[in-house]
Amino acid sequence: MFKKARGGAEDDVKADLRKNPEKLDDMSAEELEDVFPSHEEYMEFETLRNQKVLKDRHPKLHKLASQSIQAKQELESLEKELKDKLESGEFADPFVKGKEDPEGKKKFEDHQQKIKDAEEKMEDASNEVYYYQEDNADALDGDDIPYDVEDLVRGEENKKEIQLYIENVNKNLSITEKIKKFKFRLYFKFFNIALCRDIISKST
Repeated sequence: MFKKARGGAEDDVKADLRKNPEKLDDMSAEELEDVFPSHEEYMEFETLRNQKVLKDRHPKLHKLASQSIQAKQELESLEKELKDKLESGEFADPFVKGKEDPEGKKKFEDHQQKIKDAEEKMEDASNEVYYYQEDNADALDGDDIPYDVEDLVRGEENKKEIQLYIENVNKNLSITEKIKKFKFRLYFKFFNIALCRDIISKST
């Protein structure tokens, strides 16, 4: 069990760990218990550590994981576009009888080909990640990198999006209204990102 953090020195350690999360590897079990009040908070820092080690020591795998995520997003976007345009009537499903719309069917078939190409791209990207992990298994194990590296990279991208969102919101707020606090909760393998905002009332 993790002991309750007492503040002070523990807060200084956390601040340093946020900048250099790989230092987590040098901490003893007793030090970890003193610094982290809960297992959940420890896992947040472990995820930060894994993200940095992956990016610094295995940049090729980091890039491959990013490409795999992008390929999946492209496929999802094309599938959603197909559904939306079928519903709107812009595309005509050739398997639906009794409706003549040569132009709509042509658009449907062209889009289906795009989806097939995207599926192949996604499969190739996924395989590249898998092959790298197989070929470098010892190094990855030695660095304690979890198998699902795409979760780590996706967490980085989500964090950047939220930071950008906060910056954009703050541009339109007065000093006393700006976002006071936000916190990321990143879990190992299955993670959630919570954006917590406390709005300060306008001063009188």
